[in-house]
Amino acid sequence: MAAAAIYTIRNGMVYLLTGIESYYCYEENKDDQWYQERLTSWESPSTDEDAGFRAFMLASQCNTHIQYTLPDKNNRVHFCCVTSLSKIGVVKGGIEKGETPLQTIRREIIEEIGMSFGKDRFFRTDFTIPRTTCYWVPVTEEEAYAIEKRIQERKDQLRGEVFDIAFRTIDMIHTMTYEINSVSKRILKEMVYTQLPHPPSQSLLRSSSPRKTQTYPSHRITPLYDNWSWGKPRTSLFSI
Repeated sequence: MAAAAIYTIRNGMVYLLTGIESYYCYEENKDDQWYQERLTSWESPSTDEDAGFRAFMLASQCNTHIQYTLPDKNNRVHFCCVTSLSKIGVVKGGIEKGETPLQTIRREIIEEIGMSFGKDRFFRTDFTIPRTTCYWVPVTEEEAYAIEKRIQERKDQLRGEVFDIAFRTIDMIHTMTYEINSVSKRILKEMVYTQLPHPPSQSLLRSSSPRKTQTYPSHRITPLYDNWSWGKPRTSLFSI
């Protein structure tokens, strides 16, 4: 896994980019051919606008905010929502076959906040977390505002697997109603004692795929009850 502590400094305070992790609304069930065919069709919208409309309609029916992931190589998306198991944390993700940790976290940042960061922006942390490579990623205040604008655009388009992404102080993160995931807990602890790197003077950020698509009203985030636990088969939250 690779993780990025993206932060900026405002009025002498460190603000860390964090969001609420979501879960897929639907899970694969290849033992049920009828279900799987309907799921594959539902998760294969023809356009970004179609994907956004499906997320909006699902949110209206289920009374909670729902977003969709970027299409995979088969042009298939996943619809996501916040559940009772969701935690708050930094941008992170699993390393895919053939990727380096740096390639992984750069891809995850594009997928989750719609920005492309230059390689020189990433500083490997001195501390270690089992099976996780962490990076300090400093941004200027001006860049942070550009990131926030891009995040709002994607929220309006119902895109992304992480919800309610924002720059928050350590105190703000600790007062949220969601539990902090283990990787982010360690990062927050280290931030208190670490001399954090400063961002380079020249911006190395740019928007990825910034074209406009249809936007939708946001539904209130209402965490759905989920009784899943590790070691149990996962089931879909909604029926097809």
